[in-house]
Amino acid sequence: MRFFKYIMILAAFVLSSCGTQTVMKSYRTDDTRLEIRMSDLQYLGEVEVEISYRTYLGFIKCIDAVNGEDYDSTNKKIADIGGVRGNLKKACYKVVEKYPEARYYQVVRRTKTSDRMFLGSHVTETALIRAYTIR
Repeated sequence: MRFFKYIMILAAFVLSSCGTQTVMKSYRTDDTRLEIRMSDLQYLGEVEVEISYRTYLGFIKCIDAVNGEDYDSTNKKIADIGGVRGNLKKACYKVVEKYPEARYYQVVRRTKTSDRMFLGSHVTETALIRAYTIR
């Protein structure tokens, strides 16, 4: 009986520490929407960005080139432009470097070509991005 009592006390301590859940909510929006027309924007130019990488077994990725240059993983440049997701973010720094005064970016075209290999593929992603500034 005494052994059963110790097991019940131990179970109570173990079960009392389980089941806690913390939920954090942010009351800020992830993006800001402005009611602007195309007449309010000044066109600066457009840039084509490109990334080339290989995948093996569906989950191993090896980046070969970013914007025509060999990729160096020790010197990463990443720009977060709305509408661009995935590995292509690593190539968008070219737009920011070319047009640093731009405040609005528009992805005009995005293409992805994939060449199948044995147990892998060679993928090339390109995007044409236009840069605008507010007048």
